[in-house]
Amino acid sequence: MIKLKLILTLTLTILSALVVSGQQLIKCDETKSYWTFEKENSFFAVKLLGKVTEQERKNVIGVNNYVLQYVIVDKKQYIKSDSIYTDLKLLTKYALLEAEYMTGLFKQKLNIQMQKAPLSKEKMALIWFFEMPTSVSQEVKHQIFVNTIVGDKIFGLSSSQFANQKLNDVKDFLLDVISTLKQIDNRNAFVKLCEQ
Repeated sequence: MIKLKLILTLTLTILSALVVSGQQLIKCDETKSYWTFEKENSFFAVKLLGKVTEQERKNVIGVNNYVLQYVIVDKKQYIKSDSIYTDLKLLTKYALLEAEYMTGLFKQKLNIQMQKAPLSKEKMALIWFFEMPTSVSQEVKHQIFVNTIVGDKIFGLSSSQFANQKLNDVKDFLLDVISTLKQIDNRNAFVKLCEQ
């Protein structure tokens, strides 16, 4: 448990765009929960299946054998006023800027890899990841992120691949969770999520 807390602390320090928004974990029963988020009058929720545990840091939770954290940023921060952006182009720019920041933080070049991932006919996500430098962590093999655009926000989830996990399993976990992302009309609707 101490090792997990240490890795979670390390993971949290490498995310430059992490903005702690109002968030809450709603447990429906032992196997179904919702993680809800509020930022600047925007309301979101993701469904979590399995055992969910809260961690010391409010923006990090445990879901089964995975750690999960989130980020919500305004997409306008990544748009030049004279440019036209597709969702994919905007998400790619966001990922590259984050990777550039982390390269400076770790003081070594990161080999970032990206994959477009369809969530539905209308919605797509960008999954991106890099191998964690062994000088930073022996336990964490990769840092994996998935981002999508909802309205005027970039919403993202991230997790770490530990030595006993497969990279594709962590990627699949993140895609499964972000595919449940809902934008909610107001905070009062959060209490009705377990009825769905």
